[in-house]
Amino acid sequence: MNEAAFCGRLTMLRKERHLTQGQMAEKLDVSRPSYTCYELGNSFPTVITLCKIADFFEVSLDYLVGRTNDRKVDAADPKRAIQELQMLDTFRKLSPEQREKLSELMRLFTE
Repeated sequence: MNEAAFCGRLTMLRKERHLTQGQMAEKLDVSRPSYTCYELGNSFPTVITLCKIADFFEVSLDYLVGRTNDRKVDAADPKRAIQELQMLDTFRKLSPEQREKLSELMRLFTE
């Protein structure tokens, strides 16, 4: 995930809708300080909350996390998008050594 892109896009999308951070927090069922931390990059939402944000703004998860500049929602396989985010969440919890081993294994499968 491109953390800077996520923070910037979250702020931009909220401002496009003329909403306050408090209003967004309410819509996502999180505290206003938690939401503010998302925009500042001090913490990041759960996969469930990421999905709520993408659904609310009608953008793809890839757009939201900075993997593409295309806002379109890929409605072809929403379950796959959620699964990929769950995998990303798990990847983040790994140690640097575990991440490297997993990356090596993934390269073997894609060659």
